[in-house]
Amino acid sequence: MGLYPASTLERLTDGAAAALGDAFVGAYLHGSFGGGYADEWSDVDFLVLTTRDVNPDEESRLQAFHAQLYADGVKPWAQRLEGSYAPTELFRAIDRERTPFLYLDNGSSQLVRDAHCNNAVIRHQVRERSIVLAGPDPKELVAPVDLDVLRDEARAAITDDYAAWFESDGERFSRWAQTYLVVTLCRLLITARTGEVAGKAEAAAWGERELDPAWAPLIREAIAERGDPSIESRIPADPDTLVATREFVKYALAER
Repeated sequence: MGLYPASTLERLTDGAAAALGDAFVGAYLHGSFGGGYADEWSDVDFLVLTTRDVNPDEESRLQAFHAQLYADGVKPWAQRLEGSYAPTELFRAIDRERTPFLYLDNGSSQLVRDAHCNNAVIRHQVRERSIVLAGPDPKELVAPVDLDVLRDEARAAITDDYAAWFESDGERFSRWAQTYLVVTLCRLLITARTGEVAGKAEAAAWGERELDPAWAPLIREAIAERGDPSIESRIPADPDTLVATREFVKYALAER
């Protein structure tokens, strides 16, 4: 199979199409696999576009399908699926209301309603750097995303999502959360400055090169220590590293 989760993606596409019937428009692989920079710990990010919102019967079939795929699919990929079922008309352009879509979180077998995929960066990834699993070219379905919109979204995420997350939970961070936060802040900073959407390794290399050199050791450690989330999320972060991470959060807020 190699790194590419072909069997899981084939089952995802066939199962989604069967559950949705005429409401199925297309399925797209984006994120690290779509962009060609996945590693062994990557999520399998997908988006299924539909003709309309999923109705209760379709949702019931999708719930049963995802539970079965999680239980007997190819591991680990079947348990790392993350994505949404989005109505095409709502996904075509930026939805200022951030309507929740039917969403599957990484590590979950249950779909919930969440706005996780209803943002500019995922629209950009699906349109510009995704793999078509089934359906039309995404450029026919999704409008281009203005770079200033991507920059603004990244700046807001630094403040409202990630700095706020560290402020509320930082003292209890696992090693996974600490490394994830440092690398994610690099990804958001590169987008805030340039409008570019970068993968983890690319953003970390950019951070070492373009940010204050004082942060290079913390960034190098974060990308080097990245490992199996199921293990790393159970190990407490090093207290000294958390102190440095707190200062890096302050730096990112000032630089965004």
